[in-house]
Formats: sequence, structure tokens, C-alpha cells
Amino acid sequence: GKQWYQRRSTGSSGINAEYGVAGDLDVAHTEADLANPKGNVKNSGFTPEEREDFTTWLTSGFTDTFRCLHPEETGAYTFWTYMGNARARNVGWRIDYFVSSERFVRKIAGNVIRKEVMGSDHCPIVLFLDDTTSGEAIKDSNEAKKGEGTKENISEVNQEDNELKSEAAAKVEDEVKSNVGPENGVVTSENVSSAAN
Repeated sequence: GKQWYQRRSTGSSGINAEYGVAGDLDVAHTEADLANPKGNVKNSGFTPEEREDFTTWLTSGFTDTFRCLHPEETGAYTFWTYMGNARARNVGWRIDYFVSSERFVRKIAGNVIRKEVMGSDHCPIVLFLDDTTSGEAIKDSNEAKKGEGTKENISEVNQEDNELKSEAAAKVEDEVKSNVGPENGVVTSENVSSAAN
């Protein structure tokens, strides 16, 4: 826990580098990141100490990319226990992250939680990158999050975020489509049936 965050927030490898950290970080950072915050304060993954360590790490020059792009969104979880039909009821936790150094954040075009994808007690998260993006949507979103923006600003930023995500998603979809096929080692039901004809 604490040592892990400290090692990642010290030295020149932090703010001055262009990188991200992705994965199951086993902490729901804010009350918006789990369905039942009051009932979980003493549980691992939502203790005040864990949340404070995570906050310290973020304030040392890192950004929770999902929360930056979606500051007010609730019900956006990445993990659900198998007990009590939690996933169907969306009683979950957001404990999977893409955390970015400040220098890398300008390349982020979007961050999406794919809760409809089954197969685990976690769901995939997708980070959209764009080398041509100046990072203005993230920067504007950060300012709105700090209370420096108006409701109109936040709406504009959300609209820009949605446009960026749509553009990035279209690029990814085009790239996937151009690489799908037996000649590229990717077999789908579509190209199997066309090959059979």
C-alpha cells in the first residue's frame, strides 16, 4: 500500500516522465467509486488510510484519468463480488484505474468502463490515446473539477470529451477492422462464414 505509492511518487520518474499506471489498484478512492461507502469504511479497499495514501500519490503529480474526465459520474464500477447478484444490481467498486503522469495526460482522449463485458468479477477499462490531442479536454476538465469552471464550462468540457471519445473510438474501430481477418491471424465468425462460401 503506502510504500508502493511512495515509490511511485518520488524522484524524477514521477511528474517529469511520460507514463501511466494501469490495473487493479484495490482501492476505491472516493465515495463515488463504490455503491455502499458508509458500510465499507472499515473494509480493505476503502479505509481512510488507503484513500489518503491514494490521494497523496495523485497529488504528487498524477491523474486518475476516469475521474478527471467524469468528475460527477456515479454507478461506474469495475468490480462486483460474485455474491448476492451484485453485478446485476450494479453494487460494485471502481478499483481498476488508468493513472497518468501529468506529462502523459495530454495524450488521453478518453476513458471508458466496459461493464457490459462479462467473464470475470472485474470488467475491462479502455483508455483512448491520441498523439495529436493537446490535452485541452483533460486540462479543462481538471479546472472544472477544481471549482474554477461554471456549469456551462463543465457541459462544454463533457461535450468535447464525448467528441474526443467518439473520434478515438472510431479510429480504434477502423484499426481493428483493418486488422481482422485470417491473413492477420484474427478469426471471427464473420470471416469464417465468408471463407466457407
